[in-house]
Amino acid sequence: MATTPPPDFPVPAPVHIRSCRAADLDVLERHMPSPGRTRRHAARFDQQEQGLSTFLTAWADAVPVGTAQVLWQGCAAPGSAGPLPRQGAGRGCSRADVIRPEP
Repeated sequence: MATTPPPDFPVPAPVHIRSCRAADLDVLERHMPSPGRTRRHAARFDQQEQGLSTFLTAWADAVPVGTAQVLWQGCAAPGSAGPLPRQGAGRGCSRADVIRPEP
């Protein structure tokens, strides 16, 4: 049985995920500021432009609601587990070219 929310219940906007674009950087900083003066969004975008990662952005209408970075060479940060075995949803995404950089 399907349920219908009450009429005054806000319906969330659909979320669209795509690779970050240069024009997104100012909007990201305005809505999701980087900590301190790090300009983290710009740094991640630069890595994407170099082909080292894909910087994903999630949008509800024209408002950014989340980000993620996929490192194509693995993570070298202290405490990281390194490259993980290819399995589960991530494996499906990589096979489907869902999050691969556009040519």
